[in-house]
Amino acid sequence: MELKINEPWITSKVRCQNGYAYIDKPFWNAEKQCADHKREYIGKYDGKVFTPNKTY
Repeated sequence: MELKINEPWITSKVRCQNGYAYIDKPFWNAEKQCADHKREYIGKYDGKVFTPNKTY
């Protein structure tokens, strides 16, 4: 589920799902011949407050 919130840190690459915020990194998988993606966890978002993980 993609959130549409007026938060400056939520962009087309940053998504929130089930209370977790992550960066979505799409790429072409040549072995499978299809698009794929990886997610990098950046913190938690409870709808009001963003709590970054240790890296962010």
